[in-house]
Amino acid sequence: MSNSNVVTESSRTSNSSPSETISAAAADNDQLDIPPAKRPHKEDSLTDKFSFEYQHLAWGALKQSINDLVEQVNASNLPTIIRQILQHNIIRGRGILANSIIEAQFASPNNTNLYAALVSVVNTKFPQISLLICKRVIHSYREYFVADERKKTFIAIKFIAHLVNQKILHEKIAFEILDVLLRNISSDSVKLAIYFLQECGQKLLQVNPHELDCQFSKLNDLLDGLLITERTKNMIENLFAERRDQFKSHPIIQSGLKLVDENDQKTHILEYIHLCEPERILDDFQYDPHYEANEETYIKLSKIKFNDTGHSQHPFNLSQQQNQQLDNSTTDLNLSSSGSSVGEKEN
Repeated sequence: MSNSNVVTESSRTSNSSPSETISAAAADNDQLDIPPAKRPHKEDSLTDKFSFEYQHLAWGALKQSINDLVEQVNASNLPTIIRQILQHNIIRGRGILANSIIEAQFASPNNTNLYAALVSVVNTKFPQISLLICKRVIHSYREYFVADERKKTFIAIKFIAHLVNQKILHEKIAFEILDVLLRNISSDSVKLAIYFLQECGQKLLQVNPHELDCQFSKLNDLLDGLLITERTKNMIENLFAERRDQFKSHPIIQSGLKLVDENDQKTHILEYIHLCEPERILDDFQYDPHYEANEETYIKLSKIKFNDTGHSQHPFNLSQQQNQQLDNSTTDLNLSSSGSSVGEKEN
């Protein structure tokens, strides 16, 4: 049996046409004639910045780096972490950064003021990124509120309050949220309104005391009614006491977390009644035909010297000249999924 196999295999070889044998040999010789440095290698795609493979790996590394840095944030290292985050292309990774900050705040709501301070710095450099964060937080809050997920709703509304405190979000949406909460009265909705007012009441008192009085008038009307529990009424009375004390136990921005001058903030005006598109497409890898040019442009941005010498009260402020440089460089980037420049500012 084995001999027949040998004969058959030998016959098959001997029956090969001369032209096939010559072609195979020629192909081998052609491969040998190409210098090793010029032969095509699969590994080349991992160093070619225009290849899908390279950009996909770079995206994964960017995601890992941003997530790792945001996870490390604490009160003592916040300025350092922010500088490190800004060294990465957070315009390309704006969906990653937005998700990372929101997830970190959700996991550690007691550190909401830290994450709001982080967003405040990003907002002065790239307001489109902070706008995306605001939209996603509001979108999440609406979903949790409608689904009656109480714990998640409280966490999300706390982030909204601190974004208002940092002047990233305009106070208009805060009053709109209060209107909704105090329109269809329940003990839970009133408790949420009280919690929200504790978190950003001092800021609202500062920017629009008249509108704040209107909200407190609604709360006062509930004290003599039967729509809420006695415990909730006690919470309202305690809130009035905090109001009389100017909300001193809940300062607008805690000491050490005012990293930028309020006048340098880009305040985003969003309305609660309008759906905020979270732009989830930004969370996914997208091939960039202008990858190298966009990366070089971001490197130029990262080299703009920040005013962080330690002598400034607000370590992340930029001079007027630096702001102009930043604006000019940012408009060169074209990474928006909609095709518009990510350098466009939100007024």
